[in-house]
Amino acid sequence: APAPQPDGDVLSALAALVESHRKTGKWCAVFSLEMSSEQVATRLLAAEANINVSALSKADITQADTPRLLAGTQSLSRCHIVIDDTASLGLPALKSRIRRIANERNIGCILIDYLGLIDKDTRFTSTAYAVGEISRALKVMAKEMDISVILLCQLNREVEGREDHRPQLADLRDSGSIEQDADVVMMIYREEVYRPEANNHGKA
Repeated sequence: APAPQPDGDVLSALAALVESHRKTGKWCAVFSLEMSSEQVATRLLAAEANINVSALSKADITQADTPRLLAGTQSLSRCHIVIDDTASLGLPALKSRIRRIANERNIGCILIDYLGLIDKDTRFTSTAYAVGEISRALKVMAKEMDISVILLCQLNREVEGREDHRPQLADLRDSGSIEQDADVVMMIYREEVYRPEANNHGKA
């Protein structure tokens, strides 16, 4: 089978999380500021069916892929997930949309893709302060609403200059507030990207 796309493991984990929430009647809301809802759904399906996302996007799938594709479709169809692909959302608009969806559905978790695309408040001249304000506000909202907020974030370039390329907390981009406000920070490392000879292809 082809190696998963870089974000395939994240999406597989999301699908598993959504499935676990389904059993309790809870929903997962995905705010995709980068991709359209169709792109997110395609990647979710590719991750769930273990099919290369490029091949699925081009409908270039083999007969052997069909059973996995059908199983993946059935699995995702049972998931309680709603996708909002509105671009250029600022913090107030994002919080408003989250609360509106929470009023309509029993929300268990929110996933935001990604921090760098949330419009910054123009009152802040420093990006670090603006990012810190977003991080703190989402932390407070998660506590008030009793939901999990999964906030995706990019890393800075320093990780590429490190010998083992393994990401560290200091590599979080733009602000130390992310590390301070997060209950858990998860980072993905795929050894095959840097050491093709490693015997762990397709793993992260």
